[in-house]
Amino acid sequence: MTESDENIKQVDVRTKWPHEAHDFTCWLAEEENLNLLGDELGLTLKFVAREKQVGPMYLDILAREADTGGLVAIENQLEESDLGHLGQLLTYATGLDAHVGIWVAPAFYHEFAQALHKLNQWTREGIRFYGVKIELVSEDGGEPEPRFR
Repeated sequence: MTESDENIKQVDVRTKWPHEAHDFTCWLAEEENLNLLGDELGLTLKFVAREKQVGPMYLDILAREADTGGLVAIENQLEESDLGHLGQLLTYATGLDAHVGIWVAPAFYHEFAQALHKLNQWTREGIRFYGVKIELVSEDGGEPEPRFR
């Protein structure tokens, strides 16, 4: 923890977003929040659809990368990363021919982070996968604010 982080307290993400689909996905799909996510990754994200059907399943958010025009599959969860969501991300990204897959969760198991890293090594140029940690932090007891890492 750095000196600037001394007065920052982590808050449970469920205090702001009690329900993943109804609260968090809707919040993340808003332009300003997609911009926060994109800024953390160096991408310009433009909203395309929420709950985009892929076969019998539904991707949380489909976006487009403004610079390349490529599709971006965003799968989110409000629990620690799990194998099911990794499989969903891969299924949605391939089913939609997305060039970017983003998995947002409050915590990631090391093995899942390694899997995303290996996918980036194995896939062709222009295909990328990201694991992004969503945090809710309060500074000096103030209103909790979201932060992507």
